[in-house]
Amino acid sequence: EDRYRRMSKLGVRNIHGYNERIAKAAQKGESLTRQVQTGFDATTGQPQYEEEDISLSPMPFIVV
Repeated sequence: EDRYRRMSKLGVRNIHGYNERIAKAAQKGESLTRQVQTGFDATTGQPQYEEEDISLSPMPFIVV
């Protein structure tokens, strides 16, 4: 489910922790990112990474 993937990206265990982390980031004016592997360098074989932006929208506790 999308909710579990979003919580996993921030490393939180529940919706309350997710919403709290989002609120703190918005209050500080920071953008949340995470590092994701996009492939390997053809010459060295070393992994290549990029920064992925994380959406700053809170999640509701009840999903209908």
